[in-house]
Amino acid sequence: MNNKKPLLTLAEGSSAHWIYRTVLWGALLIFTLWLPHQVQGFRVGQLNHAIGLAVGVLGLNMLIGYSGLLALSHSAFIGLAAYISGILIQYFGWPWLWTLIPSLLATFVIGSLLGFPALRIKGLYLALVTLALAVVFPTLLKMDVPVPFFKGGELSVADYTGGANGLIIKDKFHAPDWIPSFLGGDEEVIWHYYFIVFVTVIMFVLANNMLKSRAGRAVIAIRDNETGAAVSGVNLPLYKTMWFGVSAVFAGVSGFLYLVEFAFVSDTSFSLNLAILLLAGLIVGGVGTVYGAIWGGLLIVFIPWWASDVGDGPWGSVVFGVLLIVLTFVMPGGLIAGVRRVKAHLVQIVPQAPELITSSNGSADKLTAQLNDSVEGDLETAQN
Repeated sequence: MNNKKPLLTLAEGSSAHWIYRTVLWGALLIFTLWLPHQVQGFRVGQLNHAIGLAVGVLGLNMLIGYSGLLALSHSAFIGLAAYISGILIQYFGWPWLWTLIPSLLATFVIGSLLGFPALRIKGLYLALVTLALAVVFPTLLKMDVPVPFFKGGELSVADYTGGANGLIIKDKFHAPDWIPSFLGGDEEVIWHYYFIVFVTVIMFVLANNMLKSRAGRAVIAIRDNETGAAVSGVNLPLYKTMWFGVSAVFAGVSGFLYLVEFAFVSDTSFSLNLAILLLAGLIVGGVGTVYGAIWGGLLIVFIPWWASDVGDGPWGSVVFGVLLIVLTFVMPGGLIAGVRRVKAHLVQIVPQAPELITSSNGSADKLTAQLNDSVEGDLETAQN
C-alpha cells in the first residue's frame, strides 16, 4: 500500500480549491491561445486535424464507453457530414455554417436507423454490422448512379462527390472581417485553429452535461445492467436508438471540422483505416472518459507522423504499432488514467466535512451531548 502523501491537499469547495481551479484553467487557456503562434503553419494544420478528430473519438466513446454498444461506423458518419457540407457549399453556394443543419440532421437520422439492429443484436455481431457501413461507404461515393432529386437526374453520385478524385471546395472557410489579427484574422490556418478549438470545447461541454442528465444516466444504466435498467423503467429501444443518433452527430461535427481545415474530401479520407484509428484513439485515450478523447485525437494524428520520421517506409507503421502496444500495457486505463494517477500524487481534493447539525432551540454542543447520552444508555441496556 502506498502511504505517500500528495504535495497539496485541498478541501472541495474551499477558497484554495477555487484558486487552484482558476489558475489551472487560466493557464490552459493561455497555453491554448499561445500555441498556434509558436509552431509552424503545417504543424498548426496537423493540430487542427487532431482536435477535429478528437470530437469524432468523443462520439465513438459516448457510444462504446458509456452505452456499451460496440459500433465501428463513425468513420462513415464523419465522411457523410463532410461530403454533405462540401456538396452544398460547392454546388449550391450555401454558407459554411448553414450546412451544419442538414449535415447533422442526416447523421442523426441515419445513426438512429443504425441503432435499430442494436435492439436485436449486441457485441461482436453489432460491431460486424456497423463495420459493414464503414467498409461500404467509400465505395458508395464512387457509384455511377443518377441522383433523381437534383438537376433532373442528369448527374450521378460520383459527379457530386468527385469520385476517386475527391471534391475540392473552392470557397474556403475565411475569417470574418471583424476577427482581429491575433485570433488568426490575417492567417487562415490560425483562424481555423481557434474556430475548431471553440467548436470542440462546445462539444465536450455538451457531452459532459448530457452524460450527467437523465438520458445520460439511463444510457449508463443500460451499459451496466440492461435488465436492471429495463426493470427500473428505462425505455431501452428509445435510448439505444437515440444515443446512436447522438453519437453520430458528434462524428458529423468532426467531419465538418475536417472540411474546415482541408477544404477537400475524398473516399480515401474516410476509409476503414480511419475507423480503426478512431478505435485505437478511443482505447489509448481512455474508454469511458470524456477528456480521454482529446488524447486519442492527438495520438492518432501525431504518433503516425512521428513514427514516419523515426523510420521510413514500413518501419513507420511498425513503430506506430509498437507504441500503441506499449501504451496499452503501461497505461491499461488509457492516457487519461495515467494523468489522473500522476495528479493524485501531486494534488488531492478531499470532500469538505459536513457542518454540525443544530437543533431548533439549542446549540450543536447540546445536541451532541444528548446523542452521547442516548448511545451510552443503549450500551448499558445491551450489557444488562
